Amino acid sequence: MLTKRCNSAMLTSLEHSHHTLDPIKKKTKKQGFDRVPHKRKKLSARERRQLKLFKIDPEQQKYSLYVPMHETWVEYMKDIIDFEKFDPSNKAAMDSLLKADYHGCKLTVSQSKCPSYVSQTGIVVQESKNTFTLISTDNRVRVIPKAHSIFTFTLSGHRFTIYGNHFLVNSAERVVKKFKSRPMVDL
Repeated sequence: MLTKRCNSAMLTSLEHSHHTLDPIKKKTKKQGFDRVPHKRKKLSARERRQLKLFKIDPEQQKYSLYVPMHETWVEYMKDIIDFEKFDPSNKAAMDSLLKADYHGCKLTVSQSKCPSYVSQTGIVVQESKNTFTLISTDNRVRVIPKAHSIFTFTLSGHRFTIYGNHFLVNSAERVVKKFKSRPMVDL
């Protein structure tokens, strides 16, 4: 009987009050180093220039060092395009040429607004948004602007023309970009 009274008394007290089953943990502030580190800040253009990240060392400015790179590029292009069945009217083949990487390509400047760039030939060592950096057979590095220039290269007996105004995009961004056909005004 006593247990029934105790149980009923406990039930009435439990009905009218709120109880948590788990103990409440106090939140503590995390101190200094326990936080997740922030993303690192990217280098500014000035810092990249000061570190000379994109400058080619004079010891590396030899045409013979880049000839194997050109041979590798030729094999890469042959893998992309089957030249035995190549048809210039094939849109898929032209799209793959637009999106290809041109590091190692032997380019010639066929037309340019600046006459001193015309007939410059070399292997593409670097490509930026606005320029091609070429190394020529006389071991000189030349930076040629893409804007207002027309470039040509020969591959497996086919001659290809690149309009620099259409290529004013980083090579990595060119892979995902959709190209629209635009008329080219003569220089």
